[in-house]
Amino acid sequence: MGLIHARAKTKGDAKDNVNNHPVIGLGWVVVHNGNVSNDDDLFEYYKTERFADVDTAAIPLVLAQAKTDEAREIIEKITILDGSATFAAWSLKNPQQMLLGRLGFNDIYLFLDTTSNMLMFSSAASFARYLPAFNIGGLRFLTLSRLEDERVVLLDRDYTKNRTFKVKRSPFGLIRPKIQHGGSPGAEARKAVKGADGKVLLATITENDRVYTCAWIQSGDTKKPRPDMGHAAPEPIFIQGAYPIKPASARKIHTPYGSWSFYRSSDNKTSKTFRPRRSVRKWWSRQFSQSIFLPWSGPKLDNSLPFEAYNVKVAANSGAEVHVPGYMCPWCGIMNRAAIWDKYLKWRCEFCGIASRMPAQESV
Repeated sequence: MGLIHARAKTKGDAKDNVNNHPVIGLGWVVVHNGNVSNDDDLFEYYKTERFADVDTAAIPLVLAQAKTDEAREIIEKITILDGSATFAAWSLKNPQQMLLGRLGFNDIYLFLDTTSNMLMFSSAASFARYLPAFNIGGLRFLTLSRLEDERVVLLDRDYTKNRTFKVKRSPFGLIRPKIQHGGSPGAEARKAVKGADGKVLLATITENDRVYTCAWIQSGDTKKPRPDMGHAAPEPIFIQGAYPIKPASARKIHTPYGSWSFYRSSDNKTSKTFRPRRSVRKWWSRQFSQSIFLPWSGPKLDNSLPFEAYNVKVAANSGAEVHVPGYMCPWCGIMNRAAIWDKYLKWRCEFCGIASRMPAQESV
C-alpha cells in the first residue's frame, strides 16, 4: 500500500516540507486534490495548533476527532469540510486500511490490474494509459470505476471489510463579528470610517497575521439601507457563474442585503427565492408602494439603481498584495468582479434578473 502525489501549490509555502504532500499529522497521512475553504475556522474551533499551513491539514484534523476507530464514526467527521476535497487518507493506527473520498467536483478513478491483482487510484483518467490492459480484436480494455460524488470508500487488506459510504455534508464555518459604522469590539484590531462625503465605508481588519482593507462605495440613494457586511467579514463574498446544486437538494447564500434559497427537484428544475433584510423590505415598500419578490421579471425596476462599487486589498506576511475591484448588485447584494459584470453578465444580475445602472452613469 502506498500514496504518491504531485501537488499544485494552493496554500502554504512549498519550501516548508510540512506543506507538501503527503501531509502527515494527528495520526493520519493524507493526499488531497481540491481546496478546503474552511480550514482556518476548523483549526480555530478545535483549538488545535496548526501543524501545516496547507488547507489539506484540515482533513487529518477532522478525522482525528473520532473517539473510536470505527469507520462510520471516522467518516462522519469529514461532513463538516467545506469546498472540494478529493482525498486519500491513511491511518497510522490501522495501516491495513485506507480511505478514498470524493467530496466535490474533482474526480477520482479506481483501476484494477488483474494480472498483478493490484488496485490503483488517480484523480486523472489519463493515468489509465500507463496501466496494463488486455486486448481483444485490436481494442484495449481496462477494469476501472469512477467514484460518485459524496462517496467515501473504505479499503482494507481484508477485502471482505471493504465498504462504500454515502456522505451528506453540512459545512462548518465560524460566524465572524459584524463590521458596523462605529466599529465593533474584538481581539483583532478593527476600525470603520465613514467618508467625508458619507458614501465610503472603510474597514481594516487584522486577523491571523493577515490584513484585509475593504472599501465599499455606497453610490445609491442615501436613504437606502446600507449593505450589512457582517456576512462578508473579514473577506467579502465573491460569487461567479451559476451556483452549483445537486438534484433533490437545497442550498442557501447569504448576501449583504438578505439571503438566496435554492432548491433543485429530482427532475432538475431549480427554484430560487430571495428573503431580504427587514430594513430592505421596508425600503422597497416605501419606494414602490408594493411588495417586491425576487427574482423579478418586471421591466420597471431595470436601471433604477446604480451598482455599488467595492475594492478589496489583501496583504499577507510574505508582502504579496492582491487588489480586487468589483461591484455589488444593489437589489440582492450578489458580488462579482468588475470584468464579470461587464463582459459576461452585461450588467444584469444572474440571480435576481434585474439590470442596474452601470457605475459610469453615477458619480461616486
